Amino acid sequence: MKLSTAIQVILTFAFAQSVHAQAEEWVSTSSASSSSVSAPSSTPSSPASACSTPSTVSGFNNAALPNPFTFNDGTPVLTASDWTCRRAQIAALIQGYEAGTLPGPPETLTSTFTQSGTTGTLAITAANGGPSFTFSQTITFPSGTAPAGGWPLLIAFEGGSIPVPSGVSSTPF
Repeated sequence: MKLSTAIQVILTFAFAQSVHAQAEEWVSTSSASSSSVSAPSSTPSSPASACSTPSTVSGFNNAALPNPFTFNDGTPVLTASDWTCRRAQIAALIQGYEAGTLPGPPETLTSTFTQSGTTGTLAITAANGGPSFTFSQTITFPSGTAPAGGWPLLIAFEGGSIPVPSGVSSTPF
């Protein structure tokens, strides 16, 4: 795994933990409080599909990460329903600036599995109209009789960096 990818993964988990903690605080605050806080005027409080979710923000400066608890227009996130909308905005921004949009499911999806001894191959083919794409993955199984539920599978990213325990199948990814 590249160092930059590892850092992104760590930051994502740290961000998710802070969001989870903030959401729990909203829930406990909103159930304990009798006063109501209104949603930002520029953003509907629910559902997320009704929120303004542009894929870019004009004047965006990549020098610092934006505050995740502030809407694109600068209005603070105050309630759990606001957070639902802000999450949709963040997802749209990630798709607009970095990840791209997720394509729909393929028109055709097939798979085949072949096994010879302790090695198997899983081939998956996806097609949309004419062109197709086939992805094949090799799986190594332990020797012996498989347990009733099958062997557990270790997906080893970039070949794996830990030893595979006995009784566990593995596949490099």
